[in-house]
Amino acid sequence: MDRRSFAMMSGLLAVSIVSRAQQPKRMKRIGVLFDGSALAGPDPAVAEAFRAHGWIEGQNIEFQRRGTKRTDELSTVARELVALQPDLVIAFGTPAARAMQQATQTIPIFFNVEADPVASGLVASLARPGSNLTGFCDGLYDGKMLHLIKEVQPRARVVIYPQTRLARDVIAAAEALGMTARGIAVTGAEDLDHFLTALKGAGADAVIIPPHPWLRSHMWQRISNGLIALKLPAIGLDRDFVKTGGLMSFGPKPTSRGIAQLDQLLRGGNPAEMPVEFPTEFDFTINLKTAAAIGVTIPASVQLRADDVIRA
Repeated sequence: MDRRSFAMMSGLLAVSIVSRAQQPKRMKRIGVLFDGSALAGPDPAVAEAFRAHGWIEGQNIEFQRRGTKRTDELSTVARELVALQPDLVIAFGTPAARAMQQATQTIPIFFNVEADPVASGLVASLARPGSNLTGFCDGLYDGKMLHLIKEVQPRARVVIYPQTRLARDVIAAAEALGMTARGIAVTGAEDLDHFLTALKGAGADAVIIPPHPWLRSHMWQRISNGLIALKLPAIGLDRDFVKTGGLMSFGPKPTSRGIAQLDQLLRGGNPAEMPVEFPTEFDFTINLKTAAAIGVTIPASVQLRADDVIRA
């Protein structure tokens, strides 16, 4: 998952007297496995959310962060994390969660994934996972994002997206709306220029930017500028994409539930009995300045549904 996928689990919490009264007595070690490049540290909002529960990095928790862009290396990295004997492991992305699942059946594993964790074999059920894994499922919103594209660009027929090894339902969702979705292969940030260049000859009417583990906030400006130059409407999951010039975004609002689950696990909670959480609120953002720049008119009915409309 990308950095916002971690931040989406956090949200800021009011510091409670109870959490302060339950300060852990020893350092807890948390392993973190990314399906993609490992981050150097958590988002500030994540650190604040941990602090609200009494966890402060360097004082009573330490993180061992690992990542790889190669699926065949995830199992090796997972075993390396297990050898560090962490109290808990956080796995971002279904491939990373599967690698951790194979590496240990005893250490609690908290996952943040997009795909259905039951269908992917991570848990027995959403209500009662039944093993050492539980977590948070961001869900897939390709259908909703494509529908919004169709509303603002009714004549759109071909939608292009960056295609990674992760399976997605973009193609089926597009077909249901009378569109064709085509992927341009990418493996990481180094392919971003190739993706933007390939769009010119791909016959794209619009672009959908799904979340990828290697996609970081500092890339949004680069992507947005490239799409504006091509005069292509695009929608992503992260509102930061819109703030830097993307046309639209639709995705889950930040939530504190992920950090609350992690706190419970760190204090001895049983993952087998902890239900998998899903987002319950969503954010829809539009950039009218970008719309004008690429020659797209956003219907008033769509603007009225937006949580935020950027006008300048």
